[in-house]
This record gives sequence, C-alpha cells and structure tokens, in this order.
Amino acid sequence: MSITLSTVKMDTISTGYGLYIAKNIVEAHGGAIRAESEGAGKGATFIVEFPV
Repeated sequence: MSITLSTVKMDTISTGYGLYIAKNIVEAHGGAIRAESEGAGKGATFIVEFPV
C-alpha cells in the first residue's frame, strides 16, 4: 500500500523535524518514505509505502 502526498509551496521557515519524525515512524513500521521533485521551486511529492 502506498500513500502519495503533494505539497503546496508556502513561504515558511521549517526545522525539518516533521519529516524526520515521519521517516522514523514509517521505518519503525517496516515502511519507506521518499520525496520526488521536478526541480527547485516546483514543489515535491512525498511517497509513503507500508508492507501489506
């Protein structure tokens, strides 16, 4: 099973902790998380996969 989330560009300051925490939770459950982007300023898509 996989879940795809697309981001919306926002002008905010971020620490990156959210992605770090999400990665650890997903991996703790045997899953994987990755990001894809078409380039700078184009946004990103985050793919979360869990074993079924």
